[in-house]
Amino acid sequence: MLQARVSRAAVKSWAAASGNWTAAGNWSPVGVPGVADDVLIGPHIAAANEIVALNANAAVDSVTLTDGMTLRTSTGSLNVAGATQISGQNIVGPSTFVTRLRIENGVGGTDFTTGNLSLSNFGRATLENGASMLVSGVATIGADASLSGNGVVYLSKNSAVALDNDGRLEAAAGGLTIFQTANGRIDLDGTNGNGLVVVSAGGGAGLTLNGDQLSDPFSGDMEMGSNSLLSMNLANGWIASSSSSLTVTGVGDLPTAVVNGAAVDWAGALTVTGNHGRLRFDADVALAAATVVNVNADDELEFAEATDVIGGSYNLSSGAELRFTGDTIVGGGNFSTAGVAANSGMVSFFGPSDWQGNVQLSGRSRVNGMATVSATTTIDADQFDIDGSGGLTIWDVNAAFTVNADQIDASNNSFDGVIDVGGGLANRLTLNLSNPADSWQMMGTLNLSGVSGIYITRIAGSQMDVGGTVNVANADVNLSASVTLLDNSVVNFAASTSDLRFSGASTIHAAADFNGQGLLHNNADGDGMQIAGGVNLGQAGLANEGRLAIGLAAPGQVSVNRFSSDADASLHMFIGGTTPGTELSNLLVTGGTAQLDGTLSLSLFDDGGGFAPELGDQFAIITAPGGVVGQFDQVVQPLGMPTGLLFEVQYTPTSVVLFVDNTFEADFNRDGVVNGNDLAVWNAAYGVNNYADANNDGVSDGADFLVWQRQYGFGLPVAMATAVPEPTGVALLVISLGMGVYRRRR
Repeated sequence: MLQARVSRAAVKSWAAASGNWTAAGNWSPVGVPGVADDVLIGPHIAAANEIVALNANAAVDSVTLTDGMTLRTSTGSLNVAGATQISGQNIVGPSTFVTRLRIENGVGGTDFTTGNLSLSNFGRATLENGASMLVSGVATIGADASLSGNGVVYLSKNSAVALDNDGRLEAAAGGLTIFQTANGRIDLDGTNGNGLVVVSAGGGAGLTLNGDQLSDPFSGDMEMGSNSLLSMNLANGWIASSSSSLTVTGVGDLPTAVVNGAAVDWAGALTVTGNHGRLRFDADVALAAATVVNVNADDELEFAEATDVIGGSYNLSSGAELRFTGDTIVGGGNFSTAGVAANSGMVSFFGPSDWQGNVQLSGRSRVNGMATVSATTTIDADQFDIDGSGGLTIWDVNAAFTVNADQIDASNNSFDGVIDVGGGLANRLTLNLSNPADSWQMMGTLNLSGVSGIYITRIAGSQMDVGGTVNVANADVNLSASVTLLDNSVVNFAASTSDLRFSGASTIHAAADFNGQGLLHNNADGDGMQIAGGVNLGQAGLANEGRLAIGLAAPGQVSVNRFSSDADASLHMFIGGTTPGTELSNLLVTGGTAQLDGTLSLSLFDDGGGFAPELGDQFAIITAPGGVVGQFDQVVQPLGMPTGLLFEVQYTPTSVVLFVDNTFEADFNRDGVVNGNDLAVWNAAYGVNNYADANNDGVSDGADFLVWQRQYGFGLPVAMATAVPEPTGVALLVISLGMGVYRRRR
C-alpha cells in the first residue's frame, strides 16, 4: 500500500551575510523556508550584524531573530503563524548592531503578521512608511526593547492583554496607530509599570491608540516633543496613576504638543520644559490631588476641554503660562508662579469655571468668562484678577465664597465685571484684602437677591467702593462690609419691598443715583452712615437703626421719599446757618412720613465765618409734607454753644425745627435772665395757662414759682445779682401745692 509523503517542518537558519530571503543557498539546510518551518536568523556562525531582505511574500511557522541581525520585509509580506522573537545586540568596536525587524510598506495588504511578538534584550521592531502589522497573540516589549515607527498595528487577541509594554513604544515621523480590534487590551506601562511612551517626531503626528480601555492605570513615563500628538481614543477613558509622568520638551518656537481623545484621570507628574515647550490637552481631564505640574520658564500648558481640578500642585517659572480654556471645575489645588511681576508667569481660567473648594493661588492668576461658585469656596491669593484681562468676568455666587488676596486686579483693586449673589442663606462674597486700609472698587454690576423677612449678608470683608451699578431684588439684603457709593454709582431697587441694609460703615456721595421704590437701610453704629449733601433717593426711602449723619462732616440737604428712625438710632445734623444744604443739614422727606425716635445729635459747623447761634435763632432740620410722626427721645447738644444757650426742638405737623433757647427754665419771657419780669409772667399765668410752666407739667403753678425762686438772678453778671424777693401773697398761698421740679426740653 502506498502512503502519502508527509511534509515535515524544518528549522531553517540563515547561513550567509546580507542577502535575499528567496536565495535558497543563504539557508541551512539549503532551501527557502516554507510555511511549516521555524526560521532562525542570527545563531549561525556566518550570520551576524547582517541584513536579510524579504523580496517576496512568505509564510513560516516561527521566526527567531538575534545577534544584531536585521530582517527587512522590503517589498514582500511575511506571515508568521506562531511566535516572532527578536532579541540581542552585537557591539563591535565603536559600533552597536541591534537586532531589528524592519516592517516596510510593501505592495499591498498587511506587511507583517504574527501570533505572539516578543521583543527583548534591546531587540527592536520598526514600522516604516506607513507599514502595517497584525499580532493575533500578545505583543511583548521587554524592558530594553522597543516597538516604534510609522504605520499601523492591529491587535486581535480576544482576551486579557494584547500588548504589554515594559520597554519603549515610540511613534516616528508620520505617526504610529494601534488598533485594539478584539477584547485583548493594551498594557501601556507593562507588567512592571515602567513602560515608556515616546511621541517626539513632530510634524503634527504621533501615537494613536484605539480601543475600549487600558488594561490597568498607566504608571510609566511619557515623552513628547514640539508639534507632536498623542491620541488616546479609548471608549472608557484612561487613568494615569501618581507614579506616571508626561514630559514635553520644546524645540524652538514650534507648534504645541497635543494630547487628545478620551477622558483621562491624571494623578502623576506633568512637566513642560525645553525651548518654548508647549502642551495642550484637547481631552477631558480630571487632575487628582497627587498631581504635580511644573511649567518651566517661558513654557505653556493648556487644558482646552472639560477639566476637573480636584487638587494638585502647579508650579510656574518666570514667563510660564497655565491656561484652563475649557469648562473647568476647581475643587482644590495649590498654584504658584514666580511672583507678581509682569513676567512672573500666569495661571489663567479662560473658560467657564465652577469653584467648589479651597484653592491657593500664589503669584499671578486671573479668571475670564463665566465663573460659578457652587460649593463653599475659599481662595487664598496674592494677585487674583477676578474680572480677567478684559474686565468682563461674570461671577455667579451660589455658596459661601471667601477671597483672601493682596490684590484683585492686575494693576489695582478694581472689578469691572458682574457679580451675582443670591439664593441660599449662606451665599455671600467675603473679600478680604491683606492690607486692612485697602478697599476694592465695584465698577461693574453687583446683583443682590435673597428672601423677604430675613436679612442675608451678601457682601462682607474689606471696604467696597461702588462706582458701578447695584441691583437689589425684591428681598432683604445686608452688606456687612463698609461701603462707599461713589459719584455716578447707581442703585436700582426692583420693588418697593427691596431693602438694602448696611450693617457696616457706609458713605454716600452726592452724585450717587437711586432708582425704584425700595429702602436704603442703615444698621451701623460707630461711623454709621454718612450721606453727602445733594443726595436724592428719589422714590426710595431711608430707614435708620444706627448712626446717620446728614452731610459729610459738613451741612448738606438730602432728599428721601420716606424716613424712619428707631429707638436705638441716632440722627446727626450739622448747623452752620439757616440755609438748608449749604449751611444747615436738612432732611427733605418728599413722599411719605418722617417717623422719629431715638437720639438727635447736633454739631456746630463753622466754614470760617465765625458762626455762633443766637437766642431765638431757628433752624429747619427736617421737612416732611407727608407728616412728622413721633419725637426724638433725647437731644445731644453740640460742643461750642455760647454760654447759657441750647437748642430746643419744636415739632410741627410737617417739620422739625431747632430754636435757640436759654438754659434756664424760669426765664419765662426768654430774655436770657431770670428776674422780676419773669415773676410778673408767672403771676399772670398762674392757673390760667402754661406760659410759666418751668417744670413742663402743663400748668403754671406753685412748683414753677419754686423753680423761679431758685434761678433768680441767673443769666446776669454776679455783680448785678440782687436779693431774691420774698413771695407775694398769692405765691405764699400756692407754694404748698408745688411739685418736684424737673426739666424736659420741648
